[in-house]
Amino acid sequence: MKRISVFVISFLLVAGVASEVLGSKIGLGGFVGTNIPVAQEDAGTSSLFGFKARLGLVPLLGFEVFYTKLSQGESSAEVWDDDQSMEGGSINSFGLNLILGSMSCDQGVHFHFAGGIGSYSLSKKGPPDQSRFGFNFGPGLEIGLGKLSAEISPKIHIITLDGGGSRKNIGISGGLNYYFGLGEAY
Repeated sequence: MKRISVFVISFLLVAGVASEVLGSKIGLGGFVGTNIPVAQEDAGTSSLFGFKARLGLVPLLGFEVFYTKLSQGESSAEVWDDDQSMEGGSINSFGLNLILGSMSCDQGVHFHFAGGIGSYSLSKKGPPDQSRFGFNFGPGLEIGLGKLSAEISPKIHIITLDGGGSRKNIGISGGLNYYFGLGEAY
């Protein structure tokens, strides 16, 4: 958690300076939703939540730092004619995304595409925690309501594993963003 705090505080300081110097727009947001593990027998569908800080540099281009917690629900398997349940665990991630398209608090509907890299920490009862490199990408739909906007964003999270494999999760989330700063909304 300490790494995440330092990362987010550093981003906000840089974003604050950029907002003053370049007239850029800064946005802060939070989101909740559903996490769907793909082709994973040891995890089931559960919830996700997180927050993000955005910096719009020029029209149709920006960056965001994010933190996302992907909970993985229980799963079950039949062992010798008996159903056995397994705890799914959780995945904590933080990273940096590039945003192509509109990030805006302007009235109306705006579309964008976000993708980036991150550090993913996998925790589950039993095996030791693992930190892995991963990436995420997906479209977003944002509805501007003044300085506040509502956003819906499905994302695919792909986490690399030893031996060339990966864990894949589809996160479907909705949340609110608040934009402030001197510049125009991007």
